[in-house]
Amino acid sequence: MFRDESSKIRMQFLSVCAGAMWALRKTRNNMVFSDRLLTSPSVVIHKMLVFLNNWKMLVKAKEMQGVEELIYKLVERVGSVA
Repeated sequence: MFRDESSKIRMQFLSVCAGAMWALRKTRNNMVFSDRLLTSPSVVIHKMLVFLNNWKMLVKAKEMQGVEELIYKLVERVGSVA
């Protein structure tokens, strides 16, 4: 599917952006419609990781390893920040 490494990186970046935007939207909707406030900003990051982990089943089998590596790297970095 990917022509070169830069296309692969671009797709991974877009996946992370989509997960982040979806997490922000869900968090905002919870605040507006359910009166639920965040306990910490890191909640949004963890939601994003959950979304990415759930969405990885949509990836083709041959691309699965790259997606799992990306999620693992993000989890490592978030763990050091949170």
